[in-house]
Amino acid sequence: MKNAHPVIAQAEVWTIPTYPVPAVEEMPMFAELRGHQGTSGNPYPSRVVQKVDREHRADRDYTVIRLENDYIRVCILPALGGRIFEAYDKVNDYHFLYRQHVIKPALIGAFGSWISGGMEFNWPFHHRPSTFMPVDYEIERCADGSAICWLSECDPADRTRGTVGIVLTPDASYFETRMRVSNRTPFAHSFLWWENAAVRVHEKYRLIFPPDVTWAHHHYDRSHTTFPIAEGQYGAERFDKPTDISWHKNTRSANSYFAAPSEFDFFGGYDYEKECGTMHIADHHVSPGKKMFTWGYGANADNWEASLTDSDGPYAELMAGSYTDDQPDFTWLMPYETKCFSQFWYPLRDVRYVTAATLDCAVAVEKNGPDSTVRLNVTRAVENGLLLVFDGVTQVLAESFSLSPCVGLSYSVPLSDKKYTVEVWDGGKMLLHYHEIQPDFIHIPRDNPGIPTPDRLKTAQDNYLTGVHIDQYRDPTWKPDAYYRHALTLDPEHLPSLVAMGEYTLRCGDYDTALSYLNRARAVSDRYNQNPMDGTANYLRGLAYLFKEEFHSAYAAFRKAAWSRNVAAQSYAHAAAIAGRRGMWSDMLRDAQSALDVETRHPYAGILAAIAVYRLDRADDAVDRLRAILQDSPLHHTAHFLLTLYGMESAAEFCARLHSDPAETALDIAEELLEVGMAGEIAALFRMIEEELGAERLSAMAYYTLADAYEQLGHNAEADLYRKKARSMPIVRVFPHRLFEIDILRRACEADDGDGVARYLLGCVLYGKGQHEKAAALWEEATRVMPEFYIPYRNLAMAYYSHLERKKDALPYLEKAVSLHPGDDQLLNEISFVMASIGVPGEKRAAYIREHMPADSISDDLHLELAKAYNAAGAYDRAIEVMLSHEFTPGEGGEFVIAETYMFAQFAKGRRSLAAGDTESALASFRAALTIPENLHAGFWNESVTVPYRYFEAEALSRLGRKEEADGVIAAISKLNNSGMWNMGGEFTYYSAMLSRLAGREMEAQSVLRKAISGWEDALAHPVYPHSDVKGGRFFYLCFVDDANVLREANLTYMLGYGMLALGEKEKARDYFRRSLRLNPDNVKCALELDLLE
Repeated sequence: MKNAHPVIAQAEVWTIPTYPVPAVEEMPMFAELRGHQGTSGNPYPSRVVQKVDREHRADRDYTVIRLENDYIRVCILPALGGRIFEAYDKVNDYHFLYRQHVIKPALIGAFGSWISGGMEFNWPFHHRPSTFMPVDYEIERCADGSAICWLSECDPADRTRGTVGIVLTPDASYFETRMRVSNRTPFAHSFLWWENAAVRVHEKYRLIFPPDVTWAHHHYDRSHTTFPIAEGQYGAERFDKPTDISWHKNTRSANSYFAAPSEFDFFGGYDYEKECGTMHIADHHVSPGKKMFTWGYGANADNWEASLTDSDGPYAELMAGSYTDDQPDFTWLMPYETKCFSQFWYPLRDVRYVTAATLDCAVAVEKNGPDSTVRLNVTRAVENGLLLVFDGVTQVLAESFSLSPCVGLSYSVPLSDKKYTVEVWDGGKMLLHYHEIQPDFIHIPRDNPGIPTPDRLKTAQDNYLTGVHIDQYRDPTWKPDAYYRHALTLDPEHLPSLVAMGEYTLRCGDYDTALSYLNRARAVSDRYNQNPMDGTANYLRGLAYLFKEEFHSAYAAFRKAAWSRNVAAQSYAHAAAIAGRRGMWSDMLRDAQSALDVETRHPYAGILAAIAVYRLDRADDAVDRLRAILQDSPLHHTAHFLLTLYGMESAAEFCARLHSDPAETALDIAEELLEVGMAGEIAALFRMIEEELGAERLSAMAYYTLADAYEQLGHNAEADLYRKKARSMPIVRVFPHRLFEIDILRRACEADDGDGVARYLLGCVLYGKGQHEKAAALWEEATRVMPEFYIPYRNLAMAYYSHLERKKDALPYLEKAVSLHPGDDQLLNEISFVMASIGVPGEKRAAYIREHMPADSISDDLHLELAKAYNAAGAYDRAIEVMLSHEFTPGEGGEFVIAETYMFAQFAKGRRSLAAGDTESALASFRAALTIPENLHAGFWNESVTVPYRYFEAEALSRLGRKEEADGVIAAISKLNNSGMWNMGGEFTYYSAMLSRLAGREMEAQSVLRKAISGWEDALAHPVYPHSDVKGGRFFYLCFVDDANVLREANLTYMLGYGMLALGEKEKARDYFRRSLRLNPDNVKCALELDLLE
């Protein structure tokens, strides 16, 4: 340590070739049913990117934070989510995280743009929503020579704060990621934390899981396999023989491997080509998640490599999860709770497949009888080391050593079939002890069967628990209130469901309904006494009264709730704020201190206590309290702002820290001060940012809040001035979403009947909270006040289509929006979708798109919609022409949507040729369908989707008398399995039966068909509980929601049409296909089958 140099810690400018991000979408994207990595991918309130630009690569300067010691260098990009851009082993010239040499965004992120490489910090869900946004940062230099780069931001939707400190010490080859996740809001939020470390991979790269990991699981536990030797179906890949999946070369398709629960704190990967690797260490009780994701090999992997890098080659992701071991898999962060934890990463050298590892060292034992090998790495210089190996109880090695980090050491040892033990010592300190274990290869969990619908759950408690799970896991399709409501139909006094509905409606801004549920809950809980163990209902009542600005009732409810320990901290904090609003500073201090006594890191109570003591003329005490907060949380902006107000920091210093969106940060601060009634301080905050950073760094919502503050102060002229400024900014960077913003916008509407922007934005926030009718009414007012502003018309179309049972009215409103904002790709996508859904013929759709589509459009979605319209019109050659004329860059999960549009056009051509007796042409079309053109950069994640195309290829071969070739195709198809993600659903059953028939196994075909038909008929006769679903095969951010039961019925009748067709019942098949198309006109496969029948 005495010889180690202090860590270099500095900000510097790097020039990195960068592909620019196209224009961000102006309209709010209420993609309420969008799935993203297994959870909700609804981007609201953030704007999204839906395109990529591959034509205008240019050098761009970035601020990079460099931390460097004698062994490793770690470089961080605050402008791109605080991503670690480089982690470099200086001793071995090895990047132990994948090093990009270009910034090349692809459509993978929650809001669109995402880049690969380095390390991404994923929270509160995966992928991190703000992964492509700037974060706040600060460098801390420590007395011991260490350095910390602090990175912090509030999540764009929940506004919970995530802070990570990248810590480098002078004498170690590891870096620490030191996390603080803090819920600065009054509601519980679920979160996960995955550190996504990219590593360079190839056929000689190997995944390292601990020795007790004998199985792996897929996303949402939907698939399991043994590890390291896998066999059978796993995810979308089938291993036909025992396969060692620890070797990267053996996973050919894109796949994820989450480790089974382990008693060990390590995992990693090793590059046998470079004889280097990457090791991760964390407390497995807090950080159990160990995962590898790979794109695999083949066309899909090549496409993604090309989409994400120019020359750096393939990568895989070693992901380490804290408070999570799957995706999705979430833990609760309670109101005003802070969790702190750490992870560690270091490079490996000449050690190979690690058997055991700690923060101090890694050991690999290669057991091979008398020629066994033990290899060793250390992370700090060891001068007086001792390596001991025991074969059973017999010591077979006792070697003294001195070793530096990033250098390997190996010894030959004789080992028998007995269990061995390895110990590593540094003087009197044990660095590692490992005794060979006997792994459990027998007990593997069953696959997760999915979530039952409410009507299939028989008790109120089961419904309640499922609703909590849906809320916790941020389900993209179901909403928790469906389960809570059903629970209350089974038991109207089910206390947990009453409380849950109270909280749900409270979050939605429906305060009166929330109070109704919570008062019912209180009547149940207080039946025998008024002192419940759980104070949640009283706490939520306090919030409801607070939001209704009934402060006396709110204070009483909070103080009563504080009797219960589980809500004491949050209740005392809100009581303190109300006391401050009343000017009762001593009471404010008492209540704030009571909150801190329960939750020492309370992110709000400390601020309230500082305000109270300052108002009690104890300025020095206030400053000390604020500095103590910053010692624990260096980028706590409210603390910095108060220090600025109190004259201890300058306005320039405060504003210089606002690297993430200053307007959103200011609104967070304003929300906290507003509860205390500090209108003057709120006004000072926004004016300070305006003066220091410029008006463009604020937003319409910031100016409405500033105006509201002036109105509360009685400065009406200033209020009018800043509302006028707000009205000049209808295109917003972030849409309103906080509950207090509802009240501010309502007051703006009341202040000016002609304020269309306030009505538009208020409609947005209410729509986002599920208050669809109120939102639509506001947007209708906005169109009258601002008849030339296009977005309210589009929003009305969305509301009418999705929630107000006025589907037919959607089209004229969209046409009006297009007329006001011509050439808008997203509007044209949406109008094409609505046309298809209400049965506008394909010819008319195609003509409309052609007429309005910009000549220079780079939109994948719009070209896709045009090709889909041609497919619907039966103009298959035109569809193929469109698909071949555009260079596509699919978003993740959209690869098959693009491929399928092209494949269907070829398939439909082949079917028509086959029906006309032109079998050679048909065969050529079926084979063309399976050859994806390079310009599509598309493919499929699950080979089962190719079955229809290959079945007809086999049929065409059979008709041509080429039996041997046909049999080969049939044999290949017969190995495919319809399980795993991105499978083809019920059609697979039909084609499986048809394959059996083609192979001459008629009895088998009949059995499969009759069983399937019976199941489809039974499902059709028993509608499921009403819920929502989304049509597949559409663009990333689909905001128009169909009735899921209608779509379900359409799909079942479509399947039954196939069943009848297979049985030779052509008239019944026609009836089912017609019925399906009436329910869902946007099914080109169904239309094709009906056309061929007629």
